[in-house]
Amino acid sequence: MSLFDYPRINFQGTAFINVGTGNNDDYSGSQLIDFPSTPLLRLSDTNTVEVDESISPVKNTYDAFYNWAITPQPVQDAPSQQSMAGKSSDYNNVPNFKAAANTDTPVRLAVPGEWNYWGNMTMTFSDVKVTGVVTGFNKSTGKVTYDTQSELLNKIVTFTKGKPGAVSSALLCDSDPEGVPATQIFSDYFALYDMGDDDYAAKVYIEGAPTKASTRNINFGRNLELINLKQQSAVASAIFQHSVNVGDWNAPSNQNILRALRVDAKYMTDNNVQGFTIRYSMYRCIPTQVDSLDYQGNDFAAKLNDMYMNPDKYVNGNQNWGVAIITGTIGLWKKGELASQTMGRFMSVDFDANGKPYKLNTSNSAVKMNPKNQPPLGPITFQLDKVKKVMSMDVSNMIPQNFIASKKKSDVLGSVTNLNDLKLQISYQNPNGRFIFLQYLDDSIVSDALFRINGGIIDFDYSNIPYAVVSEVEAGNVMVVQSPGNNGDITSILLRERPYMIGSDQSIAYAEQNQTNKTYRSNQANPEQCIVRVYKNGAPLPQGQKLKGILYAQFPSTPNQNYDIHNQISKGTFDLGDGDPVTYNVANAGSQIFIIDPSITDPTKGPQCYSDIDVTNAFLLNLRVLPQDTEMLSVLNSPNPITWDYLYKNVLQNYHFLYPAMAVHLPFTEEAWSVPAAASYVRDRVSDAYWPTSTYMPRTRDLSVVRRGLITKWCNQIIGNK
Repeated sequence: MSLFDYPRINFQGTAFINVGTGNNDDYSGSQLIDFPSTPLLRLSDTNTVEVDESISPVKNTYDAFYNWAITPQPVQDAPSQQSMAGKSSDYNNVPNFKAAANTDTPVRLAVPGEWNYWGNMTMTFSDVKVTGVVTGFNKSTGKVTYDTQSELLNKIVTFTKGKPGAVSSALLCDSDPEGVPATQIFSDYFALYDMGDDDYAAKVYIEGAPTKASTRNINFGRNLELINLKQQSAVASAIFQHSVNVGDWNAPSNQNILRALRVDAKYMTDNNVQGFTIRYSMYRCIPTQVDSLDYQGNDFAAKLNDMYMNPDKYVNGNQNWGVAIITGTIGLWKKGELASQTMGRFMSVDFDANGKPYKLNTSNSAVKMNPKNQPPLGPITFQLDKVKKVMSMDVSNMIPQNFIASKKKSDVLGSVTNLNDLKLQISYQNPNGRFIFLQYLDDSIVSDALFRINGGIIDFDYSNIPYAVVSEVEAGNVMVVQSPGNNGDITSILLRERPYMIGSDQSIAYAEQNQTNKTYRSNQANPEQCIVRVYKNGAPLPQGQKLKGILYAQFPSTPNQNYDIHNQISKGTFDLGDGDPVTYNVANAGSQIFIIDPSITDPTKGPQCYSDIDVTNAFLLNLRVLPQDTEMLSVLNSPNPITWDYLYKNVLQNYHFLYPAMAVHLPFTEEAWSVPAAASYVRDRVSDAYWPTSTYMPRTRDLSVVRRGLITKWCNQIIGNK
């Protein structure tokens, strides 16, 4: 597909991720010892979109809630979390702490607002620059060719319009704030440009409004050095992809990039190229001021509290945004292709007879692995050029990397694991079970330097095998295997090709509880169908063909402390073709996961609850069903004016308490919200027209149609009365 076509523009650097953590509920498996009836430490109820009622003793005022949310609270953990706990006798000096009856009860301290309570959800590419321009593949050398003199080298890749220091237009928010596979990135601007003498863009190569990106194939084992760290963002990575439509290739605005790529408008038009796709892996997000590398256990909670209480002591004040490694590629985006996902052939983790991933085998103690010795390998999307006999693979989210904890954040990029020690290879398994070698996955093709210059994509010639085998390879069954022995025996199949790949540009969507229509809010101002693309062996399933009787299942994913006991919302089998719409059961409010598994045709098989789902490798869709708000509907429809107290308590308090950064520009006070200019601004920002933009309100995108109506009603009152 187009990401694998030439030319490719590769980039690397770091990004600042200013997520808000007040609604994450990461501690909801722990009990508050100091509270009546020891409730779970939950700030947010995602299903009802309000501050959780279990912590009502601190809900009376914002000040009371805020002071409680930034103060370390003694909690008793669930058994699975007790390994990092202390004992209650260690906390006798904690203010207001009531020791448990058993002084050996495992307890620890936790800050309810978590590690970035003041996050405003912006994402900023800080120093992301072009590292290499791949122009093609040289069959004689068996390697890609580069434009080493390209004017694009070291040019800036950004979501920020304006001089350095301007606010990025990229917004990162989760449709499921308690979960992990549901992050989306909205942005109003993307550019590849050359910095001018006045610190602004002297020459723009690519510029436009990018499409929304969504989490793909989140990999929780990629950082081998920190695999046991409780702060999951530091060990994980995921794929994101936007696309930009450039319009007429003959337009003056496109001539700089055409000249830089040494192609013309005819080349782009003849190849059905409509713009550019921007695919990147986001890896190892570590907070910049207070993180669990520097501060372990209860020191982490104490340091967070100090940051919130004394922001003047810290460079970034009370915002503890994270820094992540970005490795990516700008490729050609062709007509008919998904904007948010590169489709092709697909490899995912293979499992043994017991349903467990195969283990790595190595005698080298320097090779770090997770505690179960399972391969920290993410899925691979790849494609074959059957004319040139070149296989191209996106391994940007698959290759394990080391981050040296002793160097902490000074080791910005870390390093690719020494793959030579792992003895990995790409092979083909023929119908008789024999493995045919295709390519070593070692430092000769994925060293630090090559990973950087190639944007995490590898290319190799697969024609050096008998022609009959070439045709079989082109038909399927490629895999990543391990062969550590001297005799070349295969000891583990780590990743295996699947015959089908399923994706959607509407992989994150929103619905209203009990809505009767079958369209959902996703990328556009108006609701749209959730269209699913189905590929077989790297190509779209032919029109008219269907996958017959394959498994679908829909599970609630909130609240997160009940992952393993959720009842399914719906489960069964259906027929699915390329381009078919998917419809959801929207009877229950909350965050939900919808999976499709072509390998299962028995609805009694497969996952039984959310915790059974392999979110790294599964074909999944995310749905957020917003509550019906029946009681509020009567107030909305009433001819009587809405009062500030009602609006604040039922709609705005949730955002004031959980996202204090939202009050920086517009305080949650009746005085501020009674200014006509502010009311007009808010009314616009909650309207459908602003949904595809990063300036939609609220940034969390979780206002039901009724609550948006209440805000609009208030704004109309203010505008009409002034």
